[in-house]
Amino acid sequence: MVSAIVKATLKGMQFVMNDPAKAALIYVEAAPSFKGKEELMKKILANYTERTYKGQTTLGAMDPQRLANLQHFYKQQGFIEAELPVDQLYSNEFIR
Repeated sequence: MVSAIVKATLKGMQFVMNDPAKAALIYVEAAPSFKGKEELMKKILANYTERTYKGQTTLGAMDPQRLANLQHFYKQQGFIEAELPVDQLYSNEFIR
């Protein structure tokens, strides 16, 4: 079941990456509380496409070094109390 959910999520992610503007319109249609905020959603999804999703060698794969850096930043900022071994925080098993 987890594999099926991940597969569907990655399919949606690929759709957003391919056409963030169209994905934003579909999102607003499905979430009426965002009606009138279509341009904002387009900017948000375009930002995710450029800054978060771009450059992945395998769609949805987690980068252990990036996660380690993020975890270190969170600790420095006081968002978390302790850093954990990164390999305990994620798995790329379900994207294969």
